[in-house]
Amino acid sequence: VIRKLESVQVLRGLAALGVVTFHLTAVDEKFTGGALLPGCAGLGQCGVDLFFVISGFVMTLITSDHWGELKSAHFLLRRVSRIFPVYWFYSLVTLCAILAFPGHISATQQDKLGFVNIFNSFFLIPSETVYLVIVAWSLMFEVYFYILFSGLIRFPKKKLCFFVASWAGLLVAFNAFFPLPDNDFLQLLVHPYSLEFLSGIGCGLLYK
Repeated sequence: VIRKLESVQVLRGLAALGVVTFHLTAVDEKFTGGALLPGCAGLGQCGVDLFFVISGFVMTLITSDHWGELKSAHFLLRRVSRIFPVYWFYSLVTLCAILAFPGHISATQQDKLGFVNIFNSFFLIPSETVYLVIVAWSLMFEVYFYILFSGLIRFPKKKLCFFVASWAGLLVAFNAFFPLPDNDFLQLLVHPYSLEFLSGIGCGLLYK
């Protein structure tokens, strides 16, 4: 099992490198006119999709032997405690940087800075404005996945598989026939990113 999981760590590393490369394309374009990175560097954004799949896989792997027995609050607390302390630290650093050096910060962040934006940023609440840490939108989806998964693990394995399959089917049907709603909360509920998390759960079930 350890050797198998090492391959997941490699995938995590590749996903992280892909995301970093994708963000470097903007820097490359600004300062060199796109002379350094190849055109395919933009594909690095797929690293986020890979992260979501891995998340579903790992969540399934660490809980599947105890489905129907785990307490949702305990599971959720453990996951959230691994994200928020570090995230709050970097959000606070970013907020201090915006206040101290406004001329060096993205105009988008400056224009939208306010109590609501700061509150939404710190607690990863869906918002039409960017977060203090702009890339934290992916963490918003992760926390959403954790909340839903914390409810699913209360069911025995057979029922959980049914709920996961039904959830995936509804998402596919909605996204096939309807556009994403304008409301940020509704968009989170029906966004196709959830299908990547669900596919990770499916991979975890097959692995087990």
